[in-house]
Amino acid sequence: MVADGTPMRPTREPGVTLDDLVEVLLNKGAVPHLELIVAVADIPLVGVSVRAAVAGMETMLEYGMMRHWDEATRARAGRSVARRALGLREGESVIRRMSGGHLLTEGVYHGWRPGIVYFTDQRLLVLREEPREVLWRQASAPYATRG
Repeated sequence: MVADGTPMRPTREPGVTLDDLVEVLLNKGAVPHLELIVAVADIPLVGVSVRAAVAGMETMLEYGMMRHWDEATRARAGRSVARRALGLREGESVIRRMSGGHLLTEGVYHGWRPGIVYFTDQRLLVLREEPREVLWRQASAPYATRG
């Protein structure tokens, strides 16, 4: 239904593609509501009411949906990955993890060494997964946390 209470009418726009539909779903979202009643000989036996939200995570979080799930998932992922890989200190948490690298300029070899950049609330470092090695580390200095 439209905001004024009139039902929406289906339309067919030949220029609309599947990409347009996906973009609208992710950016604006849709909330389909289904009410189904199964009846035999005009006797209702089963009733089903389903309401679902289909949208991108950013849109859902913007409207306050699934916020608890998102925060819990991010916290769990941050603890498990960072604790194993970095040996986080007590009270230290990862603010951002991203692909990156380190420019090696010492010795015979000069070039970029790929790794993962970790920005925590206490330090900044670049870690290589295989073989496990810290490529670069910034001295321990507290950073401002997200506000």
